[in-house]
Amino acid sequence: MRKGKWDKLTLLFLMEVMVILALLPGCFRREELKEVYYGDSSAKVNGETDISGADGTEEKNKIYVEEGVFAGGKMNLSPGVYQVRVWTRLKEGQEISVSMQWDDGYFGSIGANGMSFGSGREYGAFRVYVADKVPEAYVKCVFQEVDADGLLCLEVWETNLGNRRLLITALACFGILDFLVIYRRRILQGKVTGKQQAVFWGLVGCVGVACFPCMTNYLIPGDGLMEHLDRIVYLAEALGRGKIFPVGTDKAAFSLFGGEVFWYFPALLYLAGFPAATAYKVLLVWAAAGAGGTAYFSMQKCVKNEYGALFGSMVYLLAPFLIHTMYQKAAIGEYVAMIFLPLVCCGMFLLYTEDGTEKGEQGIAEGASLKENTCYVKYRRYKWYIILGMAAMSLSHVVIAGITVLFIVLFCVIQWKKTVQKPRLYQLLQSLGITLLLNVRFWLPACYRISSDAMQFSETAEDVQRGGISLEYFFYWLLNSESGAGGRSEIWVGAGVFMLFSFYILWEYEKRKRDMICGTFAVLGLLALGMCTIYFPWNVLGRIPGIGEMVVLLQDPTRIMSIAVLFMAFLAAVLFRHVEEDGGILSKAALGIMALVLLASAVYQVNEIVFVKPPVFL
Repeated sequence: MRKGKWDKLTLLFLMEVMVILALLPGCFRREELKEVYYGDSSAKVNGETDISGADGTEEKNKIYVEEGVFAGGKMNLSPGVYQVRVWTRLKEGQEISVSMQWDDGYFGSIGANGMSFGSGREYGAFRVYVADKVPEAYVKCVFQEVDADGLLCLEVWETNLGNRRLLITALACFGILDFLVIYRRRILQGKVTGKQQAVFWGLVGCVGVACFPCMTNYLIPGDGLMEHLDRIVYLAEALGRGKIFPVGTDKAAFSLFGGEVFWYFPALLYLAGFPAATAYKVLLVWAAAGAGGTAYFSMQKCVKNEYGALFGSMVYLLAPFLIHTMYQKAAIGEYVAMIFLPLVCCGMFLLYTEDGTEKGEQGIAEGASLKENTCYVKYRRYKWYIILGMAAMSLSHVVIAGITVLFIVLFCVIQWKKTVQKPRLYQLLQSLGITLLLNVRFWLPACYRISSDAMQFSETAEDVQRGGISLEYFFYWLLNSESGAGGRSEIWVGAGVFMLFSFYILWEYEKRKRDMICGTFAVLGLLALGMCTIYFPWNVLGRIPGIGEMVVLLQDPTRIMSIAVLFMAFLAAVLFRHVEEDGGILSKAALGIMALVLLASAVYQVNEIVFVKPPVFL
């Protein structure tokens, strides 16, 4: 029986290999020129290429402008990726808009099909994504304050990017299919327990709810959306020019706050032929899945309870502020940093709850040295959770990493008796040194830019405090019955639910009087929540020399909400374990109701985002 199953899996794998081999040649086929149009026949493109139409097609493909508009001949476009290349010669105030148009065809048959050219840009190219057969497509150019001589040459090429997209999509589908087949096989063999299955599908469900807006054929118009799309295209073009590691600390502000390391993946997808919007959505799904995975791993390490870790991961993934950050703020650097926050918290929790000087049951001998003790060797590994989390966080969002360092310092101060113990202090110092060494290539130029005149902010400490959350807006839905994402009512509904949920967790924790480490988490969680409001004295801190610059660098106090969410998620996991062990029926029922309310709040929030906010089609 086992042999038969293995044969079926081998057969499936061979079929997939055959499909991949069939698709592979198309990825390397040569580009095909579909149409070419000439403006000034006496000009040379790039100073080298004569575009005078030596093949006798000059008159046929000559650009004639009528009332400021030029429309090319009709073309039959098959599904695939095309590229329109444009050479211009424009003066100040002149502009040419180029797009691919079609008269008949389904909505969405052609996507990302336009670009504008102004003075200073002599060459540009844009892609045209054809999803369905378009029989009568044509190039349309709109001229403003310029005649036909401003457009030197226009070419339409059929590329092989469509074949590459198909190959990568097939690989992704085959990977998911193979995983599900192997996973089912392990279930039938009894290697995956029912609890593990529930945890897996629970995490998948939470990620699915958080990523529901990514399943549309349009984008959610978040505050930083266009900057992120530009970042993907910029990195892809840099990679295409052969720049292997263009960390953009000299490019723009977003390059300072978050390094480009984690943006290489969507940039590579764009190079492979996917639209920038699709690559951006893939990054969102990857970030949500990564945050759920690291949250569960970290909490399971700390609480030693699968369902408790799942419950904490649910609180972490479906927290209203994180969904708001993901879509409406489009602060993806901050959201990517959320992948690594649980690892830092896990490392601190384990370092402070386990004693590195004890000889456990696995110790070698009574007189064995500290380094030879198995428990101590395991204890030394905990610092790598902190190192990995902080190093990766520094490459995703510097401000979030700085906030995390602040709360680590506060944690160490509160737990100073444990902090000054030699084994623990050594691990913390090693974590600091290794993290700085790993990120020296990024933080050194970043610090230089912050201290130089090249990176100045218009915000003041007063602006930071004004950007906090007022308590009344947690219950905005009670004060104003008007719904809609335009008024951001869904984030305030969810924030109110999450605040009540957080206070319930803290109340249950205080009632049960658990260990001091979780008590420190509770104190810091409440502090982080308070720092997000307009009541925290940011104005006073801004007047203190040295601290005021850091306050201005924060820009938005609601960023600290991510730390509050993290602490509440860990407390939720700990509380679930204790309620499962010795809680009454009322406590268990209360946790179940709060989980349903949190899930309903998240569903309501993503529903508002998808169906109420005006879409952006690219």
